[in-house]
Amino acid sequence: MGNRYASPLAAAAISVVAAACGSREAEPETPEPPSEVAETRELHIPDVDPERCDPEGKEEVTYDLNRDGRPNMSELYQTVDERGADVRVLACKRVDFDGDGNLDYVAVYDESGELIAEEFDLTFDGEFDVRTHYDPDSGEVFLAERRSGFGGGADIRELYDEDGALELVERDRSGDGNTDMWEQYEGGELVAILYDDTADGRVDRREEVSRDEDGAASAAADDDLTDELEDEAPADELDDEAPSDELGPGDATMPESP
Repeated sequence: MGNRYASPLAAAAISVVAAACGSREAEPETPEPPSEVAETRELHIPDVDPERCDPEGKEEVTYDLNRDGRPNMSELYQTVDERGADVRVLACKRVDFDGDGNLDYVAVYDESGELIAEEFDLTFDGEFDVRTHYDPDSGEVFLAERRSGFGGGADIRELYDEDGALELVERDRSGDGNTDMWEQYEGGELVAILYDDTADGRVDRREEVSRDEDGAASAAADDDLTDELEDEAPADELDDEAPSDELGPGDATMPESP
């Protein structure tokens, strides 16, 4: 069953406002490119439809969570037909946590009212920094896009497996729009880091991550695999359906009180 509500992080934030690895084998095999990590799963990166957060044709309900006389949360509902009956379904939720008139959180829901995406402005600068995508059937996150700098598009992408465990992180360290660092995870724990140091789309080096008895991680270059990896060019798994450069659906300002 999907998730008709906001994530625990968002729910906690809203309530606050309202309340005011292991050893290597002797002869390791060349690892699969990062693009193979989630090969068995269909990865569809939907554009966050701004129409879902467009008040036109929808019922808007506003809330004054901090009781300052101005609305700082709004919910948009649309009426859909289900087996001949009109059903009221949540389409979008928008919150201005700090009361500056700019949206800091947006949740987008599909036609069935299942949560499909969330966006956060973590730096309160009027620009969204994180977009998280959810599988509407399972409710699990499958992709998170992050913007590490001020301005520009997402330069960090996190892929999760069917159980919601982190599987792969892609980073654009140079800001040229191309992935040049891959972090591979198993069971949610980092196991290897691959680097493209020459910006040619090929892996130049790989570091294996090991852990001591206390669980502390350390990385060491895997010299045995460096030569083999030189010819591996891990394709950017998300290129075919790349997310939009800019985060944030629709109007980024809080609507006035009706």
